[in-house]
Amino acid sequence: DARLAAVVFACHWVIVTVVAAVASNYAVALPEVPTAGYRLPPLTGWQAWLVQPLRNWDGYWYGLIAEQGYAYHPATTAFWPLYPWVMSLGSQVSGLSVELVGLLLSNLAFFLALVALHELVRGQVNADVAKHTLWLTALFPTAFYFSAVYTESVFLLFSVLAFQQAQRGRWQWAGTAGAFAALTRNAGGLLVVPLLVLVIARHGRNPRRWPRGAFAVLMPAAAASTYLAYLWLVWGDPFLTFKIQSNWGRSFALPWHTFAMTWDQLRFDWVSAIISAPGWRTLTSYNVRWSFAEHESLDVAAALVAAMLLVVCFRRLPFAWGLWCLLVLVPPLFSPSQQHPLMSMPRYMLVLFPLFVAWATLLHRRWTRVATYVGCILLLCVLTTQFATWFWVA
Repeated sequence: DARLAAVVFACHWVIVTVVAAVASNYAVALPEVPTAGYRLPPLTGWQAWLVQPLRNWDGYWYGLIAEQGYAYHPATTAFWPLYPWVMSLGSQVSGLSVELVGLLLSNLAFFLALVALHELVRGQVNADVAKHTLWLTALFPTAFYFSAVYTESVFLLFSVLAFQQAQRGRWQWAGTAGAFAALTRNAGGLLVVPLLVLVIARHGRNPRRWPRGAFAVLMPAAAASTYLAYLWLVWGDPFLTFKIQSNWGRSFALPWHTFAMTWDQLRFDWVSAIISAPGWRTLTSYNVRWSFAEHESLDVAAALVAAMLLVVCFRRLPFAWGLWCLLVLVPPLFSPSQQHPLMSMPRYMLVLFPLFVAWATLLHRRWTRVATYVGCILLLCVLTTQFATWFWVA
């Protein structure tokens, strides 16, 4: 398990790190986007090559929280506390920069997540599907977030551990892992639902017949409530973390309105440009890269792929796994952003391991595997380049 995970992780890390370093130093880049007026200082030496390209966008927010805390600006409350608090603590103990601590934390968590994921899928499905699940997860086009100063790898680790421990009937450990996931991202509190489904599947619907430890699966909701209580103390509003989403242009809408907004913004100018003048210069031009980043094609593609894989989840995998994916994917459809209606969809699906398990069950033939991995690697390089040079990805 660990050896396969190490190989997969090493391939992922080399691709992401090398591409990000080269892109940030040689590709056309947009100006950095300050966070609530706060700018992280530029790094020097080897960190300028290996760390700075992977701390962009949300990495600035986590760096801000790690250094200044939640009282600095109300918008910081949108980013849940476990990751930046560990960054802050790690920096104080080690003397390293908060960004470097965040990067090390992300990569360590991703390796451990791969180990746990392989064990879980091998036990629930089979070894072949487990192997390809790891490769698909590590080479997915937005998998660079696992090695960036982002919460994706930490959230994946704790959500996988929650299911792994629940499958073993170790409810206290499942609840604890779910609680850490809930403190990492707001979607983590939703782990209560699939964990309860697993409890019911094993012990029945009557809570009186459950072992005492089974009630530990409520811990994710308790952890989320703890963060809300903390916001009440700091800002006097426990729901500020949800209200502040309006800073990113989010508002309530019904799903069909979200899709209508997406359709209105969907453009394929970048495709037309490549067809009319195919070549490296066109592919790497500012206009093509900007059009690809801003006109919803990636978000729509991710949503379609996620929807298809969700169907496979419910047909081939445990019901609780599909339910977990559904619970995470549906809420964003009710809160579109004016800038990008399906904002962050390629990131939301990235941490839903059952989608990749479902995908792995479809790779029966060698040519489908080769085509899938080649396509994923090419897109991973493209999107890593976009991210490292401050073009919007997800």
